[in-house]
Amino acid sequence: MSGWLGFLGTVALALVVNEFGELSPWLARKVVRWAAGIRYPDRVEELEAVLEDRPGKLFKLVTALGFGCAALAHRITHPRGTGERTFRGVVIASDVLGAIAVVVTAALVLPDRWLPAGQLLLLAVGTVTAAALLGALALAGAWNSMVLGQGEEEFLRLGRGLTGFAVVAAVAAMATGLPDARVWVFAVAPAFALVALPVRYLLRRALWVVRDRDRCLRSVLVAGGAGEARDLVGRTRRAPRLGWRVDAVCTADGWAGSSDVPVVGRLDQVVALVRRDGYGVVALTPDPYWTPHRVRLLVAELEEVDAELVVDPALEHCVRSRLCVAGVLGLPLLWVAGPAFTGARRVVKTSVDKLVAAVALAVLAPVPALVALAITLDDGGPVVVRERRIGKGGKEFSAWTFRTATDAGVTRVGRVLRACGLAESPLLVTVLGGSMSLVGPRSLAPGEGGRLSAKPGLTGLCRISGRPDLTREQIARLDVRYLEDWSLALDVVILWRAVRIAAGVRYP
Repeated sequence: MSGWLGFLGTVALALVVNEFGELSPWLARKVVRWAAGIRYPDRVEELEAVLEDRPGKLFKLVTALGFGCAALAHRITHPRGTGERTFRGVVIASDVLGAIAVVVTAALVLPDRWLPAGQLLLLAVGTVTAAALLGALALAGAWNSMVLGQGEEEFLRLGRGLTGFAVVAAVAAMATGLPDARVWVFAVAPAFALVALPVRYLLRRALWVVRDRDRCLRSVLVAGGAGEARDLVGRTRRAPRLGWRVDAVCTADGWAGSSDVPVVGRLDQVVALVRRDGYGVVALTPDPYWTPHRVRLLVAELEEVDAELVVDPALEHCVRSRLCVAGVLGLPLLWVAGPAFTGARRVVKTSVDKLVAAVALAVLAPVPALVALAITLDDGGPVVVRERRIGKGGKEFSAWTFRTATDAGVTRVGRVLRACGLAESPLLVTVLGGSMSLVGPRSLAPGEGGRLSAKPGLTGLCRISGRPDLTREQIARLDVRYLEDWSLALDVVILWRAVRIAAGVRYP
């Protein structure tokens, strides 16, 4: 981490003194030497010679920044150890560079009447702005390793940090008698968001690529019941991008049934095994052995080693947004909130569904006639077929779709309709009528069993998962997760992915 901070501090100082003295070329040489030592350790002198050939201070600085960016890219694609600290360092580095770039660009682009008067005052305000912006991100937990590279929490914390920075900076500008600085503040915050959000997304994609190659993963020791351990092993293998790799299992009797992960000991040997083999995470799954007293002893003993403890609360059907840990009477209690998909949220979703369905039907108005003509010319059979489906609360409804098959198999027109997703376009009428949603759980066939608590959707999490072999339990789990974590943003993401899949774009 000292290397990262040294590089970033050098860049920031070089930007400041570039127009005020001869220190910038010297700092540029330091940056190149540091970057070359990471990317090309055997060509340090050659790259320093390249820098010396660049005319002028600005060209030297740009060259140094280029070498520095190459070093950052090399660090994330060739991580040392687990790579978790390296990735966190890259994220911090990108935010610091983004803050510096945005502040410098704002000073160069904004009209003088919107900037603090005087060069020294502008320099001071710019430095304080960048420092305050980065401090707000740190306080919001935007650099916490637990949220980096997965889920939406990383972006939520980034947004909270930017919002807090904007509020505090605006109040500070008024309190210090610099009213013009408010424009500066409200220009910097959105501009940084436009830089940081896509950069974070690209870094996440790069991390996924690395993890798909079985690198940058944390070594996990699972300790608990054999069945629960096998389930956790299966889940981590299906989702390597989360950064876990189960390397060993401990059970009460030292046996894990059919699991192909080695059983390295019993539950009373967990701490000794962590000390010996250096596991980064100890995951406790439900087992009668883990009494409250033994869990407390394990927590105390793991504090002496460099390992984190995670506990499976056996609440797999409750999404994270419903769970909250709060202290009551000195006890850390896990609170489970009620389902979020109720009341006003349900009304908003229904309204948006009907509005979007009406617009889509208007836009696609010529398509049904063309599809009907194609089906008729193909084999002369009926244009649409009707299916009875089970909707919300066990209520049956009619689902109409374009006919794509006969007793002999899928028709030529049917293959085209299925490939482009038009086979189910008549269901937009069902959405407009209120029996279905654009996005929701999978509808049920009569006699299939089960009961839906929400309207079924044209698409959903199970449809965009890319896995045709999902079990009924896995589908139910995805449906519950969707309903309890619903938001308009989630619907937009699911619809966007469904459109891309219909267009033939597959997610890696």
